[in-house]
Amino acid sequence: MEQPENKIYQLIREKRMREIREEMERILRTPGAGEKAIESLDRDHPVRREYVRIKNYAREKELKEHKRIREQIKKAKGG
Repeated sequence: MEQPENKIYQLIREKRMREIREEMERILRTPGAGEKAIESLDRDHPVRREYVRIKNYAREKELKEHKRIREQIKKAKGG
């Protein structure tokens, strides 16, 4: 059975992540600022760290998709 304090810490982490994401969304919706505002934050700022994590995940997913498409083209050409 899960320890009650673990559940409390989990709830605190989830609340903190929700706050970080809400702050990120608020910054990104700011007209004229957007990504530049987040990128100008301190490197250790939680909002910037989460933004970079999401951006890296998206880039990695995109690269995997491109690789999959290239492999399909190679197979179609008979290579």
